[in-house]
Amino acid sequence: MANSSNNEERAVSASSASFLSQLKWLYLVGYLCAAAGDNLYGSYRYALLESYGMSRSTIEVMYVLGYISSLLIGTVAASLADVYGRRLACMLSAVFFITMSVLLVTIIKGVIELQNSPSIKNIPIVWVALIANLSWGIANAFHATAFEAWLIQEHRNLNFWLKLVAIGGRINSCIRGNDLFLPLCRAPFNMSIGFFVVMIIFVWYFWPENYGNKQMRPITTFTSAFQTIRADYRIAVVGMCSALNEASVHVFITEWTPTLNHANGSIGAKDLPYGYIFAIFMAFDMIGSLVFYPLVKRIQVQSYMIIISLLASVVFLVPVLVPKSFISILSAFLIYEFCVGVYRPSMSILRSVYIPNETRTTIMSYMRVPQLIFTVIVLLGHFPLSTVYILCCVFNVVALICMIILRTAPIPNIHENTDEREALLDEPPSPLFQMKKFPIRVSSSVSLIPQNDINELSHTK
Repeated sequence: MANSSNNEERAVSASSASFLSQLKWLYLVGYLCAAAGDNLYGSYRYALLESYGMSRSTIEVMYVLGYISSLLIGTVAASLADVYGRRLACMLSAVFFITMSVLLVTIIKGVIELQNSPSIKNIPIVWVALIANLSWGIANAFHATAFEAWLIQEHRNLNFWLKLVAIGGRINSCIRGNDLFLPLCRAPFNMSIGFFVVMIIFVWYFWPENYGNKQMRPITTFTSAFQTIRADYRIAVVGMCSALNEASVHVFITEWTPTLNHANGSIGAKDLPYGYIFAIFMAFDMIGSLVFYPLVKRIQVQSYMIIISLLASVVFLVPVLVPKSFISILSAFLIYEFCVGVYRPSMSILRSVYIPNETRTTIMSYMRVPQLIFTVIVLLGHFPLSTVYILCCVFNVVALICMIILRTAPIPNIHENTDEREALLDEPPSPLFQMKKFPIRVSSSVSLIPQNDINELSHTK
């Protein structure tokens, strides 16, 4: 009997390992294509709009309209993924990204050619760019929520803990560097379309669909998510920390090009190699993702994220103190990209612990609302660059305070608020509160990774 029991356990263990390996590759291939498509044009989006004769203030308005689109339309649309399916939301993100690329490159190029015709004049390029940025906003809302929600649910369907976030971050960072080989502003946009098409086909064919609560009406999803946030202040703290950090990232994405151009112009240098600079940024992003993996196994996430937030707030002061020192500013930006590389998978861990699955995508969409508001305020204000970076510094200081609050808060218990959540969501509580196989250690140096996984990871080294 004992031998039979041991054989069954080994069979289950082997089957679990096989499923985990399959899930890794399914997710990474799909997300790899999405990350490539989303980030290939990253270093040239500002430069492309600038090449069309748009000023910094006009480009900032374009970015703002994209964020407003993500706030007003994308938040609602992405939240429906809990009811209609997260795989569908992932594919829709690719569709809207393709629409943006086609509009910014192919359509605007055609409009410019028509403007050169003596019989056709005054076709507004700005309106085409506006529609493209609105499409980007909706795509960004899907991309920022659906992939993570799909992965966590599939992972828990297999009774495993989330261990893939760092891998995804590394793949994302590596792909971003590919624009090093694309000398033309339009080439990254054209290549991104190909990656998104491959991603749609792969996700549609290989990914299973999963939901938060398929039976829940869409309006109930919105109200239940809001009530869940009200019932647990820790979710609100995680959301505010995420919003402040992401706002800093999005402002930085918009402003790093004019900041380096200003510093470069002060020394009379030639045009900057945007692709090389962005590739170096992403190399430091990848280094941060690599550092995350050993960090999270040994140190409480909330503890080391306090240091990361402090470091990010300090580096944002460099462009304020030495606005004409190109080397100093570039070095500060590289350190910030390292911080982002650590932050992204770390925040995924926190969200996976604190946010219940039934309304995960909806709550993550709610978390993006303050992020988008902060970003829009900064960009719409057309502040001097020094003021922009001071605001980014403040964002990271407040995020640091949020992380301190979260560090002192108790980790969700598997039995905590079970009846309340069951009544609230009209179904059994989230798998977050049912993981009896993988208990979370709660001590003075609490870790958000289950002890079983830590032991497993240490043995595999």
